[in-house]
Amino acid sequence: MTERAFVAGTGERVTTTPHHTDDAPDASQLVGRGRDLAALLVRLATARLVCLTGLPGVGRTRLAREAAGQVRREVVWESAACYEPEMLPGVGARLRHRFAGARRPLLVLDDIDHLGGAATALVASLLLDLPELTVLVVAERPCHLRGESVMVLRPLAVRAAPGDGRPSEALQLLRAVLGDAAVDRDPGGAARLCRRFGGVPGPLLEAARAGTAACADEVGPEQRAAAAR
Repeated sequence: MTERAFVAGTGERVTTTPHHTDDAPDASQLVGRGRDLAALLVRLATARLVCLTGLPGVGRTRLAREAAGQVRREVVWESAACYEPEMLPGVGARLRHRFAGARRPLLVLDDIDHLGGAATALVASLLLDLPELTVLVVAERPCHLRGESVMVLRPLAVRAAPGDGRPSEALQLLRAVLGDAAVDRDPGGAARLCRRFGGVPGPLLEAARAGTAACADEVGPEQRAAAAR
């Protein structure tokens, strides 16, 4: 039985089952994010505007999708990567029509940094016109609007917590992607790979999937920049 509908940037509706989103990340990509997920859900329950910020590749979109899949409300997802500022008035009109009469809907605006002040103005106007609406902005920088709850998503830890007895979060992610056997064949290379990418999941996963765990020292700045895009 479905409980919510996700609406993509094109306006297409995608129905989902409870606690699941369309195109949701697999579990391995959420390694080490349990506390972050819990914190984000609390913010979404207590603030009307939440901005999830962080470095490129740190996993903002993946975390936002997981959170959106766990809220008990209607969710609309707008991926703004291909939007231009002049398109936003039309987007706003569509969203106002979509949310008219809706009870406590959640709007997720992903990848809006390139839209600058036009995106901030859109968020402000939607919150003013739709008092039931909650907005989750996924961006590198906050909107700087009154009442905004800003959550900075940090890279995964590259060193194990003292006394924890478990590998670092970054190494746990690498094990989830490569498998224990692959990491155990070259634990030093795996640790160097985690440090090389500073625990940022995007480039770390890119390198891991390319099979570079055994040659972490060969990864240079150019490869790191390319993987983070």
